[in-house]
Amino acid sequence: MTTSLVTTRVSSEASSQRIDGSSTPRTATIGLKQVISRLNESDVPLILTLFIAVLATSSAWYINVPIVAAAIVGLIIPDLLQRAGFWYSIAAVLGADVAAHQWSVDNHQYLIVYWCLGLAVAAASNDPERVRAVLARSLIGIVFLFATFWKIVSPDFMDGTFLTYTILTDPRFDEIAAGLGGVPLSDLAANRAALGELNDPNGSIQALELRSTPRVEQVGLFLTWATIMIEGSIALMFLLPDRLLSRWPVLTRLRDPLLMLFAAATYAVAPVVGFGWVLLAMGLTQRSKGGSAIAAIYVGLFLAILGFTAPWADIVRIT
Repeated sequence: MTTSLVTTRVSSEASSQRIDGSSTPRTATIGLKQVISRLNESDVPLILTLFIAVLATSSAWYINVPIVAAAIVGLIIPDLLQRAGFWYSIAAVLGADVAAHQWSVDNHQYLIVYWCLGLAVAAASNDPERVRAVLARSLIGIVFLFATFWKIVSPDFMDGTFLTYTILTDPRFDEIAAGLGGVPLSDLAANRAALGELNDPNGSIQALELRSTPRVEQVGLFLTWATIMIEGSIALMFLLPDRLLSRWPVLTRLRDPLLMLFAAATYAVAPVVGFGWVLLAMGLTQRSKGGSAIAAIYVGLFLAILGFTAPWADIVRIT
């Protein structure tokens, strides 16, 4: 009887191995399930941050290789996501690249470094989840505070000139220019062609008047003030401490919807993937506990931003 049991066990173990000694898909699946089972809800923003570090930073091999390696190890060993040294290492690699190319890197790469440093500081604290939430909320508030300040002190933004010009020359705004502004697509193409010749040192154009309609200026002015209002509101809601908002609890509940509205409206038109992703990862981190629906929306928007990069307007025109 004992021999039979041993034989059965050996046969069972042998059946889970291939002839070459490697694991079968079933064994690999069990291993993956064990890794996933060790994750918890608070790990999701950290995992998203790993994807951001891999996909939205430098493509140089000496930066990309160590970051990809760290991300793989972090996914295989989720406990590392809670270690300060892990995030300090990622921040150091990304920070070195930003320091070396400080005048040419995208501005969201600075924010990613700050966020990774924040994750390291939080991991070293006695209450990592709370510290992460506070730091995420503060970084979001500071980003939108400076964004709002820059716009307010820029006369060509406040009078609608900047967005009007953008609507008439940026192909990402063609639907707004044509649908809301009434500008024919042929005129928008002519604007870009003329602008290209104006910027050509050998071009014959010294000045140009963009083809437009009176409605475009109205749309540009509306979008200008809508941008100021939503970005200023986000800065205010995220920077004001909870104790000051405790008299009006509804205001604290506006944080997530405002950030989501900004992300959906802005990145559907101009999908700046890196910046959108890091804002949403921080938004997911600071959300109120128990907000599973809010968390799902954040993750959905995170994925949607990548989808927004597809040339949907061209696809629609072709079909």
